[in-house]
Amino acid sequence: MFVLGTFNDRVSDEEFEIKLLLEVITGKPAVKGKEWRIITYNMNQYLFDNELWNTPYYFYSDKSCYGFFRRLIKGKKPDANSSSSANDIKNTQSDAPATEPSNEVTKSYSFSADPILEAYYLKAAEAEKQAQREYWRKQYPDADIP
Repeated sequence: MFVLGTFNDRVSDEEFEIKLLLEVITGKPAVKGKEWRIITYNMNQYLFDNELWNTPYYFYSDKSCYGFFRRLIKGKKPDANSSSSANDIKNTQSDAPATEPSNEVTKSYSFSADPILEAYYLKAAEAEKQAQREYWRKQYPDADIP
C-alpha cells in the first residue's frame, strides 16, 4: 500500500522490500561506494516502473536508500536462529492488542510471519554486516578489526 503526496510518504510494498533485500544480498554493498548508487538507481527504477512512486526519484541519494535499508533491518540479528525468531513473533503478536496498521515502514516490517521473507531479512543483515566490517577493515588496517 502506498500514498502519493508529501515527501515523507512511505512506500510499503512486499515486493519492493524483497527487491531491496535481494539487491543488498547480491550486491554486498560497502558503507560508501558505487554499490549503493547502483542499488538506489535500481530501487528508484523499480518503484517508478511498478507505479509505486510517480517519479524515478523516491530516494534522493544513495545515503537515503542506505538509511532506509538500515531502518528496514533494524532489530534483525544476522546470527539469530530464524526458528526462535518465528516463536518470538508468535508470542509477541498473541499478547499485543490489535491496532491500525502503520504507514511507518520500520514498524510495518519489523517482523515477518513469512519464514522466507524473514530469511531474506537475516541474510541481507548478514551481508550488510560483512560489508561494513570489510569497509572499516580497509579504512583502518592497523586497527585489527575482527
